[in-house]
Amino acid sequence: MKTAVVLAGGLGTRLRPLTLETPKPLVDIDGRNIMEHSLLLLKRAGITTAYLAIGYFAEKVQAFFGNSYDGITLKYIIEKEPLGTGGWMHLVDKADFTEDFIVMNADDFADVDFAEIWKVHQKCDAIITISLHQVDDVRAFGVVNFDGDRIKGFVEKPSPEEAPSNWVNHGYYIFSPKVFAYAPKQEKFMLERDIFPQLAADGKLYCYQHTGQWVTTNTHEQLAHVKKIWKHPADSREP
Repeated sequence: MKTAVVLAGGLGTRLRPLTLETPKPLVDIDGRNIMEHSLLLLKRAGITTAYLAIGYFAEKVQAFFGNSYDGITLKYIIEKEPLGTGGWMHLVDKADFTEDFIVMNADDFADVDFAEIWKVHQKCDAIITISLHQVDDVRAFGVVNFDGDRIKGFVEKPSPEEAPSNWVNHGYYIFSPKVFAYAPKQEKFMLERDIFPQLAADGKLYCYQHTGQWVTTNTHEQLAHVKKIWKHPADSREP
């Protein structure tokens, strides 16, 4: 895999006032901004071209990164208004996506090994393979019902007694180029609601169980926690 799409078009409303003038991808974590940490993870995975799906203060993100970062060619998917987690699929040239590619959220931090996820993806002939992570409290998540590597469905924010597992989607994926055939016609849509359930029904949605580190940055409390504990596995700087 040589190509990735990084989803970074959100408004970061829960981080205001920090994000009133700074787009969330440019918020600092340990001397590098959030997007830089995402790109470091992709560099470690061997990615050479990354499409950044951005909207809010897109011009500031483009001004910071330009056309490349640490050997990765950067291209931009500009959303004039928020298009959900899937709208970017209508804004790219599908001819550029002829092989399996990575899709990931920009605002999560995890030490995922995309090579291991890809092994499952290839073995299962999946259209999408989702990296899963265990959580202690399932009530705030869409919980995954799966059998072996195959995802059977999702239960949204269940009680602990109703949850089929304590494994949740944490925003790291491998996509087959066949996925574009599943994109709904509407401009704005959600991967989680409009594509994943159909793929699960068709037996083409699979999973990898990630047991390493995962932290996110949705709130000021989470951001402070990430700043305190995060050290990127690809970071070669002296401590």
